[in-house]
Amino acid sequence: MAEYHVGGGMFGIYAGILHNRITWKDKSEVTREALSASAQYMLINEKEFRFAHKGKQYVMRVEEVKGGAE
Repeated sequence: MAEYHVGGGMFGIYAGILHNRITWKDKSEVTREALSASAQYMLINEKEFRFAHKGKQYVMRVEEVKGGAE
């Protein structure tokens, strides 16, 4: 059975099917959709995402911009 996967690369976020759990068989660039879906999920559910990278801690959250144009 094919395994669907989402992963980041140097030039974007990709979604598709992995071959042998290592290499992409089919993939699509989904950066904008992935970021939008993540932001909507965090906003609706009042969540934030904490993670570590290269020994440092980070947090990703959605904040309202006051007075910003739509």
